[in-house]
Amino acid sequence: MNIQLTPHAQAVLERHLAANRASSAEELVEYALDLLDVPEPTLESLKAKIQWGLDDLATGRSAPLDIESTIRRGRERLAAHRGN
Repeated sequence: MNIQLTPHAQAVLERHLAANRASSAEELVEYALDLLDVPEPTLESLKAKIQWGLDDLATGRSAPLDIESTIRRGRERLAAHRGN
């Protein structure tokens, strides 16, 4: 099958090829089509994932994100890395 790409589609394809996201136009189109083939989540599956997360919080398997602590640890790691 041969297709005619719009100028926009051609530019997107060329940009992704230049960024080495695929080795050929065919590979990139195949990847894009695979993404279209992934089933969209249903409301029920999203509710189940939310409940799973809430259950994790309730049982202590995970904790809310402490952004200040995360930033502090990141800065400490960066400082240690720069010190090497």
